[in-house]
Amino acid sequence: MFKKVIEAFKNKDIRQRILFTLGVLFIYKLGTTITVPRVTLGANFLESAGSFAQLMDILSGGSLSQFSIFALGVSPYITASIITDILSSDNMLPALAELKKEGEQGRKKIESINKYLSLMFCVIQGYGMLRTLGLHETLSFADIVYVVSIITAGSCFVVWLGDQISVKGIGNGISVIIFAGIVSTMPKQIIDAFNTFLPNGMVNDAVFSGLLKFSIYIIAYLAIIAFVVFMEKSIRKIPLQYSTNTTQINMKKDISFLPIKINSSGVLPVIYANSLMMAVILITGFFGDNEAITEICSLGVKYKGVYWGTIIYAVLIVLFAYYQSNAQVRPQETSEDLQKSNAYIPGIRPGKDTSAHISRVLSRVTFLGMFGLLIIALLPSLLPIIFTDLDAAIAFGGTGLIIVVGVVNEVNTQIESKLNTKQYKGFSY
Repeated sequence: MFKKVIEAFKNKDIRQRILFTLGVLFIYKLGTTITVPRVTLGANFLESAGSFAQLMDILSGGSLSQFSIFALGVSPYITASIITDILSSDNMLPALAELKKEGEQGRKKIESINKYLSLMFCVIQGYGMLRTLGLHETLSFADIVYVVSIITAGSCFVVWLGDQISVKGIGNGISVIIFAGIVSTMPKQIIDAFNTFLPNGMVNDAVFSGLLKFSIYIIAYLAIIAFVVFMEKSIRKIPLQYSTNTTQINMKKDISFLPIKINSSGVLPVIYANSLMMAVILITGFFGDNEAITEICSLGVKYKGVYWGTIIYAVLIVLFAYYQSNAQVRPQETSEDLQKSNAYIPGIRPGKDTSAHISRVLSRVTFLGMFGLLIIALLPSLLPIIFTDLDAAIAFGGTGLIIVVGVVNEVNTQIESKLNTKQYKGFSY
């Protein structure tokens, strides 16, 4: 590992990208400490707001607990991206679907639509946040407009920082921003977990019980890390054969493989599911009292005797896992690319049969990946249900850890790709 770090910093391009990314993250973290003026926060306002607020605070790097200028984070942008991504499918809006097929130019136009749409969601979710957290009660109309304008500008600036990381830094900018927010809150989570299990003044028997529960908590974290890494590295190899005409009678065949990752969708299902549930809470807060919606969309919280939030969370992860896997692999386009390169799957006819075969394999593989993702996503939410005295914030640590490990793997893969890229110097005569 240390050897790879040294090699990365020896490479001028990678070194500049890493330093640029760290610089942007420093600016982001600095912004999370700047509190929005004219807002008076109660001593425990975040705890009284519900479990969704604690999750949102973790994903925003502690911005919500201080109600900083970055309190909204990238949630509005992700909500807009989900909507445009779904609408750009062939059966929804043909105009957006055509833009998606136009390559880089079409992608830029869709990105512009995302930005304008996210601006609208910033305003709606910003005011919804004030109402959901009960902060609007102490503000005048002019103050509400002022506060919403600030957190809207803050969210737009965070998205711009993410774009800069994607272009000039390492990794996907939005994912890296979320990663930085989660990592910055992890030490506090572990300390809070320790204090929850082992408060001051415990007797001997209680100390042993507390140590046992804290050990289970740490083991669960380590198990999630190991399992996510295993899923990220696991692939299903579909055998391929490349045919090349030669002057010889026999045909030359080079055997290769088409790799399909067990978890092709990566951490996007978890990010999308969390962002969508929070968006629903904040958007409904814009229109008035949303206490029932808040309870329904909160993880580990009962509403009329049922853990609706956990169930909805699981369903969203399943849907987004299948949707993103098909969007990443694209069986029909993959089949066409294989045919253009004179490649075929042994025993499968080129064209529709190849596309159908890739779709079948992808569905089976995605089921395994989705099932594994559900286990590690729901385990932290189920622990507080099993151990009733477990603090709710600990449940969200596992959800954040899935994102952290996924982003680290993504960044590591990108660095390895750049290190393995050979640069050839021209010959001088």
